[in-house]
Amino acid sequence: MTLNEGAPQAVQLAASRTELGNSAAAPFMLGGGEAGRLLRAIDWSRHPLGLREDWPVILQTSLSLVLSSPQPMFVVWGPDFHALYNDAYAQICSHKHPVSLGQPMSEIWQDVWQQILPLFEQVYAGASIHMDDLELKLQRNGFVEDAHFWLSYTPLKDATGKVLGLFCICAETTEQVMLKRKLDREQAALQDSEQFLQSVLAASPDCIKVLDPNGTLTYITQGGRLVMEVPADTKVEGSFWPDFWEDAARDQAIEAVAKARAGLGSRFQSYANTFAGNRRYWDVRVTPMPNAQGTTERILAVSRDVTYLKKMEDEREHLMHELSHRLKNAFAMVQSLISQTFRQALTVQQGREILQGRVRALANAQDILTRSNTEQMDIAEVVEAALLPHRTGEGRFVINGPVAAINGRQGLGLSLALHELATNATKYGALTGPDGTVSIHWTVGANHTLSFFWRESGGPVVAVPNRRGFGSVLIERIVASYFDGSATLDFLPEGVSFQLTGIIAPLDAAPATDPY
Repeated sequence: MTLNEGAPQAVQLAASRTELGNSAAAPFMLGGGEAGRLLRAIDWSRHPLGLREDWPVILQTSLSLVLSSPQPMFVVWGPDFHALYNDAYAQICSHKHPVSLGQPMSEIWQDVWQQILPLFEQVYAGASIHMDDLELKLQRNGFVEDAHFWLSYTPLKDATGKVLGLFCICAETTEQVMLKRKLDREQAALQDSEQFLQSVLAASPDCIKVLDPNGTLTYITQGGRLVMEVPADTKVEGSFWPDFWEDAARDQAIEAVAKARAGLGSRFQSYANTFAGNRRYWDVRVTPMPNAQGTTERILAVSRDVTYLKKMEDEREHLMHELSHRLKNAFAMVQSLISQTFRQALTVQQGREILQGRVRALANAQDILTRSNTEQMDIAEVVEAALLPHRTGEGRFVINGPVAAINGRQGLGLSLALHELATNATKYGALTGPDGTVSIHWTVGANHTLSFFWRESGGPVVAVPNRRGFGSVLIERIVASYFDGSATLDFLPEGVSFQLTGIIAPLDAAPATDPY
């Protein structure tokens, strides 16, 4: 009996489909709302991208992230730029959805393709692109309309560094841009009419203030009092406006007043508390209001609460960092699995079947990590996902243990170990007969010490294998290194026994050396 041989592909796929339906062969395509359902319904055997089970891991991982995100995202793959997107991006496509799903970008956006193609070509040449305002004239909803977007394009590469596709996070900002242009036009008109100035200032929800040339507040709109949460009985006129800010932001406000006094406009962004003590992020424009002689008589200061946009930007940066981090971990592990599996496989077909099972176990664990939107996953969820293809509904597994979080690298390693153990039990061990069972339990002690056990019973008499393959090395050495602990795999006559002890690491950190 050896642990480096996976169950035949057809058996594994049949077991998966019994539990999950036709989606089990592609766990990276689970969920995703309407877009996910439509992608799963496509006959990929007739599509240029081919069977989804044969897609590269980087494409599978990227699509999993796309489908699980509420942010508009898409993956473009192959030389013809076939697009796979989520529900949020479908709204941008408008009437072009759902027929656009899986189609080349040149067909989806025919009207602006010559403008988009050079960007794609740059990314396929290896460059990453970020644009705060891409303006396009799109044919949507039966007419041509101006549309604005911010976007980030990242190349997707294979192990050799060749770019095979791109990953995009984007958002349509047309409404915000149109609103900004409208406000700019209105602010320009304010200089021509004091009456118009008063009406616009009274109606605007922004915090609009008028200062004297020295920076003293002389007027604030009612909307400004509301957004700044100024109490009704509090008089703010006569205050030195830069005192509303703290530290470096106060210096920026003083500098803005000085520039306006000299006839120059300026802009800055910073945090400041409202009068109720609530922290807000403001986009501030300071504009001189000259008299007929060209001397700055008053200063217009418009503060817009952009806390929500700031939060979105921070989340986008975090998402890109997290995507890069997870892809690097996944690529390193897959690269090692490929190398070790085919090094010890007796035939190419055997290696292919074993590798497919291991990559599928990795994909299941990665799916848990993606759904959790954190760098951690629960041990119980990892166990359930790893055993899902091997369950028959007959209560063959007895699972018990407390809630415990492990980092992403530990979760991927544990998922691989459970896949190897379950595959071996199905072929040679307790799961070959009707009476065999597997007991899985774990405990967490002081200082985050984990003790994890796998014990088989009720199966055929176990014989010690003549040689140990990569599966044994994976279980005893590699996985143990992720937990900074030790693992033992015993072939007892009554059944295989596995014990892992180590430290649960709440933060995902790579080991100093690669155990592969």
